[in-house]
Amino acid sequence: MTAQRTMGFTMIELILVMVLLGILSVSAISRFSLASFESATAAGELVEAIRYAQTMSMTHTGQDIDGDNSTDYYQIVISASGYTVSQRRSSDGVASQIVNPLSNASSYTRNWSNVILAPTITILFDGSGAPNLGATQTISVTVGSDTRTITIEEITGFIR
Repeated sequence: MTAQRTMGFTMIELILVMVLLGILSVSAISRFSLASFESATAAGELVEAIRYAQTMSMTHTGQDIDGDNSTDYYQIVISASGYTVSQRRSSDGVASQIVNPLSNASSYTRNWSNVILAPTITILFDGSGAPNLGATQTISVTVGSDTRTITIEEITGFIR
């Protein structure tokens, strides 16, 4: 009778692989920080709010929403800790709150306690989606030591 030899890994080899995977995972986790995820999330949310204001201005071109015989546009007001998207009357420049399209809250406003936005700026979009910027604008979104930037092109309003 011949003895049959089974192929496989020894217990020492399996333990060695688990130890190496543990060391690699600890070094990989230390490279990620909560601040980087929070700043990326805040920057993404701000980009979507800017795009919403731009889209609403383009889709309501030439419309007099509030009945004052002037075309109304949308704007976003960026403060040091958040933003507000609102409808702006052309006749007197008064901004009216709009309903948040995601949560149906009475205003489209977001304020963070741990996010710093700079600079504070009001961006008004015209009927073709062009912002009222004199030059390309860069907005920084900072959480802790992590900073993300958002760029809005002067003429096209392209946001990246």
